[in-house]
Amino acid sequence: MTWTIVAFVILSLYAALITFYMEGINRLNARKSATQQKITPEKGISVVIAMRNEAERISGVIDDLLVQEIDNKHFELILVDDNSEDNSVEIAKKKLEQTDIRYSVLDSNGGKKAALHKGVLAATMEIIAFTDADCHLPKEWLKGFLQAFESTDIQMVSGPVFFESKGFSQSMMALEFASLVASGAASLSMGFPVMVNGANMAVRKSAWLEVRGNLDKNEVAVSGDDVFTMSNIRKRYGASAISFIHSCAQMVSTPAPDSWRKWSSQRLRWASKSSSYRDFNIIATAAFISLVSVIQLSMLFNFSYSGWSIPIYFGLFTLLKLIPDLIFLHSFLKEYKSTNLLKAALPVALLYPFYIPVFAIAGLFARPNWKNRRIIA
Repeated sequence: MTWTIVAFVILSLYAALITFYMEGINRLNARKSATQQKITPEKGISVVIAMRNEAERISGVIDDLLVQEIDNKHFELILVDDNSEDNSVEIAKKKLEQTDIRYSVLDSNGGKKAALHKGVLAATMEIIAFTDADCHLPKEWLKGFLQAFESTDIQMVSGPVFFESKGFSQSMMALEFASLVASGAASLSMGFPVMVNGANMAVRKSAWLEVRGNLDKNEVAVSGDDVFTMSNIRKRYGASAISFIHSCAQMVSTPAPDSWRKWSSQRLRWASKSSSYRDFNIIATAAFISLVSVIQLSMLFNFSYSGWSIPIYFGLFTLLKLIPDLIFLHSFLKEYKSTNLLKAALPVALLYPFYIPVFAIAGLFARPNWKNRRIIA
């Protein structure tokens, strides 16, 4: 009985957190109309993309930049090749030579974070947008960032990223990923940022350089540029200096992993950076979510003394947790016309408590590879 009380107290706290996040989404919805500002004509933006072995996808992101709803003379593209082993550079140069985009192609060999920093140093514009070479960008992507930075108080802007999914397995991956994006957007809206995605973010160059000294403390990780940058900008300028563009017109998409093995490798790669986090918001949130998962999983191994069948406890806890999750995710996904992903909610909810503790622990010790490069030196 004592364990039952503990479990449902934890569940109540989780429901309170999701309610807090729902308020964050409500605030984002309320702010949408206020963000449609005119763009200062002379303002420009640099786009920095770090790429490695992206021969199959780099042409697509260049095509997306060619049709942006701002004049090509108001932005520049800086590609930083992180020691690719294919012909990514040749393909990119050939493509760009046929356009009127102002561009630079640089070389780097120190990992993604070092490549991005090199791109920032080369940027000639104060506002710098980041994405990945395998992403699809909407036509209003750069316009949205420029509008957001019309406020001089804003130092960093994040936007939504979604998986491109086919089939039920990838829908599960897409929903789980969307839940992370939604949580990051909501927490940022409420002034307690825990997550942004480097495939859709922008910063002021001056802010990046200001916090770069703090980022150097995390240079043992060759990736993780997005969350570390967010954390240090929050510490330097305050949470109000970071905003999220909650709009379908700002949505960046990227291919979902094509196998569960690749998905697991991706999740392990993300988890491997956790030991470098020093931000209380991030650490406390991650620890609490892991605790909820452990409590949920424990339902399969407790209460054997009662007359109830063990799966009933697990099922009841899962159902009570799923209800606020569904309400929260629906409120976020409807903006992106992606509520169809909720069909995968039940299997994701059943699997969630099994893999979250595993990745949380494994991430502390794992040394995963990404595109044949070890993440932690």
